[in-house]
Amino acid sequence: MDADTQRGFPTPWVAFTHFTGLEDLFPKSRLFGGYFLVDKDMGRIHDIDLCTTHFMFTKKKIFEEVGLWDEDFFVYGEDVDLCWRVKKAGWRIVYVPGAKVLHYKGVSLGIRKETLDITKATKATKKKMIFETTQAMLKFYRKHYKGKVYNPLILAGIRVLSLFRSLKVWLGLFDE
Repeated sequence: MDADTQRGFPTPWVAFTHFTGLEDLFPKSRLFGGYFLVDKDMGRIHDIDLCTTHFMFTKKKIFEEVGLWDEDFFVYGEDVDLCWRVKKAGWRIVYVPGAKVLHYKGVSLGIRKETLDITKATKATKKKMIFETTQAMLKFYRKHYKGKVYNPLILAGIRVLSLFRSLKVWLGLFDE
């Protein structure tokens, strides 16, 4: 089962532990494992903060209440934004084990045309992925954490992360 089937919201702490690698150093830690909700039992139905769009089924009523996809998110982040609004409106998001979904990761960016292995995509495609994921993170934090005292620090951190990820691509070390 793909880890993206259950995720925690990218709070400043959760994002920090994920992107600094603390979650990898302590893979079973509830304190550091909030990004992929490592404390949840993948064999049981349970509430989650969000899932990615390719694992999502919903009722029409929810879209009518919270609105449709935010078109400001080109690719990446639209699912996080929608789930944020769904939870804020009081709805539950539930992980259901055993559900089967086939997802061709990277097809929206043309990776599927290049190769079946996302790690072997061209540098240009990897750079596009970095740009789009960075834009999605910036949009999410600007939209949902606007006015928070720590937000300028988070936005600067996202830009630094993008520079490190771009450097990894340039050096041929990108593995995401």
